[in-house]
Amino acid sequence: SHNTYLTGRQYGGKSSTEIYRQVLLSGCRCIELDCWDGTGENKGEPIITHGKAMCTDVFFKDVLYQIRDTAFARSDFPLILSFENHCSKSNQLKMAKYCMEIFGDMLLSKPFDDYPLEPGVQLPSPNRLKHKILIKNKRLKADIEKLQMEQFLREGKLDEEDEPVENPEDIVGEEILAVCKYYFAG
Repeated sequence: SHNTYLTGRQYGGKSSTEIYRQVLLSGCRCIELDCWDGTGENKGEPIITHGKAMCTDVFFKDVLYQIRDTAFARSDFPLILSFENHCSKSNQLKMAKYCMEIFGDMLLSKPFDDYPLEPGVQLPSPNRLKHKILIKNKRLKADIEKLQMEQFLREGKLDEEDEPVENPEDIVGEEILAVCKYYFAG
């Protein structure tokens, strides 16, 4: 489902968490989330919107709750979340944290032992992935990714606008950092 969050037109349209519930109850197995850094009163939170297309925003976290509650209501087969990710590193860490907390065991957070992500090794079958949520996310270029993660771990922030944090590992936890490295920017 492309632009899943929109209730109508692509430009100037209204975003809604309810649409995610509706498409999942219709049997859809791949949905898109256009992820952006919140601005104004939403600053510091990842949001779902159509970028510069004058659409309304919904909170990333609220969309995850709708997905969790209806992901497997009509089908046991895996659900793919396609993230069109425009978020800063700090918001990507929040996204990883929210995915872990909200989806729990439904999230495929690391490869299965018998299906390592290596060249020449088959991926698991859809039957093996039943009741699992997978994330498709475009990662940053390796050199940029490495520098940003090192900066975040060293300074607790990524740019001048970020508030520094004492110890990033304490805030998001080791397991969440691992998920971030698996799916997001790490």
